[in-house]
Amino acid sequence: MPSNYIRGANNYDAAYVLADTQTVTADVEGKDSGGTAIQLDLADYVGTQWVAHLRYTAADFTTGDETYELQIESCAATNFTTITDEKVIPMGIAATVAAASNKYFQIGGFTVSNRYVRLYVNVAGTSPSLVIDKVWISPLG
Repeated sequence: MPSNYIRGANNYDAAYVLADTQTVTADVEGKDSGGTAIQLDLADYVGTQWVAHLRYTAADFTTGDETYELQIESCAATNFTTITDEKVIPMGIAATVAAASNKYFQIGGFTVSNRYVRLYVNVAGTSPSLVIDKVWISPLG
């Protein structure tokens, strides 16, 4: 088990980042700063418990119908054709979060079922916009 255990809003292990800085306006998987989708290979940790964290800097709720849902997904293969939803969390944003707000949201715990893990962000509404600073996971024990 990695030695990073649960970490707070500013303390994470770069090896377990599921999304780097990106603005989400449509459904998308987590990406690195170069725009490449991130998939972590957790083959040695299948069956272990983890917790996911989100740090974001802005979110739009201008028209009141915007919704944001974070999904931690796993798959036995890198193509993610057969997905297991490890954790699905509606964010419940009910007001616009101003730019540069630096908000932290603990997505919650999950047990890894398959080798590959990724983040998928599901958004809906008239003008959804979520500015992600970082999403990462850390082991629970």
